[in-house]
Amino acid sequence: AEDISAISAIYHQYRGNAESLAAHYGLHLELINKNPPTSGDDFARKLLEGIYAGEKSDIARGALRKNLAEDINVVSANLRRVTTKECQGPLRKDVEDIAKVYLSCKGIEALASKF
Repeated sequence: AEDISAISAIYHQYRGNAESLAAHYGLHLELINKNPPTSGDDFARKLLEGIYAGEKSDIARGALRKNLAEDINVVSANLRRVTTKECQGPLRKDVEDIAKVYLSCKGIEALASKF
């Protein structure tokens, strides 16, 4: 009860300002805004229950997901359809060039040493 009273007093000292409370207690502002307190006692209970003490990696992961989803929507709106070419097999010139190198090496070992 003393803890709740002390925390509640600080809540009222900052007039419930989430940014000030986050800075004072070293909390994540996003978590306070996500689950805002209704009073000083409510803030104290949530603080002591750990509701405002999230892991930085969890918050960063959530922000990354949100930003990625927004970026994907923006980029996908600018994509356009293109016709792709299908492979028709190796080009005759490529086969001839490879055959020349193979024949000049006189064996697979010599050929492998060139690459």
